[in-house]
Amino acid sequence: MLFTSCGKDELINPESEAALLQGDYLVFGSAAPECDGINCAKLFLLQGNKLYPDDMIYLSETLKFDNNALPADKYNLAKQLLSKFPNYLRKHPNKTFGCPGCMDQEQLYLEIKKNNKITRWHIDTVVEEQPAEIRSYIQTLLSVLKEL
Repeated sequence: MLFTSCGKDELINPESEAALLQGDYLVFGSAAPECDGINCAKLFLLQGNKLYPDDMIYLSETLKFDNNALPADKYNLAKQLLSKFPNYLRKHPNKTFGCPGCMDQEQLYLEIKKNNKITRWHIDTVVEEQPAEIRSYIQTLLSVLKEL
């Protein structure tokens, strides 16, 4: 698939050498397993003191973000996801928890780049079936996504 941007908005790609993404970041969000041409992914990039919305349709695409940051109140809501990031996830890198999208529910996606190392997680939204160590964080993530 080919996607183009409209007007002067540029797309930011974490895989690129864009100046915005040369440091550490957190990508978080959710994606629907099946949808009919609507926006199936709702991802955000938290980097520095800014929060950027995605500019893509499907989670399977290369991650792309709008160059325009969201307002400060949105950043202030989201920054807790980095400060409260569970050590349990850090100790279990690149894992899938539960069966994300197996029952046609949304799946959660997390990606951290720290010291030039990228780590990813896919998480089922059935909170009570996740390890106890991450349940509170998943609830917070779901709440933040709902408010964004």
